[in-house]
Amino acid sequence: MKFTRQEMVFNGAFAFMFAGLVVYMVRDGLVSAAVEPCSQRYHSPTEFTLDNGAGPMSVVQLVGHIGTSQRGVYRNAKVVKVRGVDSGRALKVVLRTSDGEASGIRFRWSPRELEGATSACLSYSVYLPKKFEFGAGGFLPGLYTGERSRQGVSSDVDGSVMQRVEWQDDGRGGLTMQSKVDGEIKLRAVGIERFDLPRGRWVSIEQELVLNKDGKRNGQARLFIDGQKVVDNQQSKLRKSNGFAIGGVRADIGYSNLHRAAKPPANANSIYVSRMKLRWK
Repeated sequence: MKFTRQEMVFNGAFAFMFAGLVVYMVRDGLVSAAVEPCSQRYHSPTEFTLDNGAGPMSVVQLVGHIGTSQRGVYRNAKVVKVRGVDSGRALKVVLRTSDGEASGIRFRWSPRELEGATSACLSYSVYLPKKFEFGAGGFLPGLYTGERSRQGVSSDVDGSVMQRVEWQDDGRGGLTMQSKVDGEIKLRAVGIERFDLPRGRWVSIEQELVLNKDGKRNGQARLFIDGQKVVDNQQSKLRKSNGFAIGGVRADIGYSNLHRAAKPPANANSIYVSRMKLRWK
């Protein structure tokens, strides 16, 4: 089968245009996939201060700052001076064992100004000493959602979600979603073993949570480690109605494996967490 010169020129031009379109689509996909850390896209952060104006907060001041939502802070936490973070302060949390169970700290941070927010960015840094034992796994602070009410946002109702940074027994980390459905707690891995949680240096952690609209699966959950995106889930149904909003931060720090029962290390370990910064839209 022979082609005329005109047909050959036409076919060549079409192939060239098609190849250019493919390259453009690939480049466009790559460009759109590049997302800046959420701290650069959300402005005016509210900070969870660790300073009393004259120095590090005492444990009594810290508990007064947190309120009644805390657990384990008196026994396992204190504010200390550190190097390597901008504030020069960090929360030192002792992860000790008691009767075979792990104990760190747990508390909620829910700024009043956050009311009604449907997207938020939580950022902080974490430091694990060089001899830190990962145990069977553990968790770090994350964002939570709940149903709007006159008292704020209730996270104890069906449909509430908690986003958690989790590490495994080998120090690999990821992101999990803990939700309440028909009165039962369910876990879903958004990104497991997506990054290494190194020891002996500060590691920057940023979490972004964008709630879905109108019951669609267009919610987003992202995790950035040292400025690099390691988890990006953009097809999540994070709330069942517009009556749900982001409630704040669940500052849970301790040993735990959300996927299986396991004992923590026999020795006490410490972990350092810088002041948390919360931004929202």
